[in-house]
Amino acid sequence: MRIFGKVRSGVSRLVSATAGLTALPLKAIGLRSRARVLEPLTEDMISVTTIPGGQIRFFTPSPLLISRAVSVLSKEPDTIRWIDGFDDRAVFWDVGANVGVYSLYAAVRKAVSVLSFEPSAANFHVLSKNIELNQLCERITAYCVALSGQTRLGVLNIASSSMGAALSQFGRPGEMSPWSEGQRGATTHGMIGFAIDEFVAQFDPPFPDYLKLDVDGLELPILQGASRTLRDPRLQSIMVELSLTHNDDSHEARSLIEGAGLRFVSRGATQSTQTESGANHLFMRG
Repeated sequence: MRIFGKVRSGVSRLVSATAGLTALPLKAIGLRSRARVLEPLTEDMISVTTIPGGQIRFFTPSPLLISRAVSVLSKEPDTIRWIDGFDDRAVFWDVGANVGVYSLYAAVRKAVSVLSFEPSAANFHVLSKNIELNQLCERITAYCVALSGQTRLGVLNIASSSMGAALSQFGRPGEMSPWSEGQRGATTHGMIGFAIDEFVAQFDPPFPDYLKLDVDGLELPILQGASRTLRDPRLQSIMVELSLTHNDDSHEARSLIEGAGLRFVSRGATQSTQTESGANHLFMRG
């Protein structure tokens, strides 16, 4: 790991130096001309990831987006194994979809119907682009809304405005994710939040057979707003990231899920920042 860090650091310095050199002639031309040069270059920045049974194309105009594309199979192998076990033509809800890594994988690998929920405007742009690149508009429907403990207007407190970044938090201004290591938000934008039960009752969307919940700290309130959905026998399985730091919240979340008739099956690898640690928890009905 230490060797890799040195290599990555050296590559980063080389890229930064090269970027500085190549930027010099661009600064010498007007803004409109610069835009005409950069737009087609940006649009052509596509990464292709091979998965069992196919390929996924990703819009990757930044190092962070490239890292998300190349780590499809390695970042959360427990999630990949779970998706591999989906019934064909089932319905999968990906809550906290980011740029759609698992939405895309499920749609390509298992031909399921996916509802992707991602409230960050920057991430939603990339998510929509990725759906278009893979011609999956008939399988994946993306919504730029937050799922929450209750239906209300609020703001999305964004830790980083970079495309592909995580740790955004829906709520009141200044409320940050417990994973954000105490940093203040880079920006905010307005957002509407829906309790899952109210979203289902109001809009009658395709009901989830499988539900993934990864929202960097708001899992418990979202589960509290989904009590009817959790008890519905159509929901076969849920994978939710639960805190290993805040045991009271995790215990309450598990009680809600298990009280709805879903049994705990397994826990994934621990993921940590300086302020929080957590892991995916898989529950199945029966």
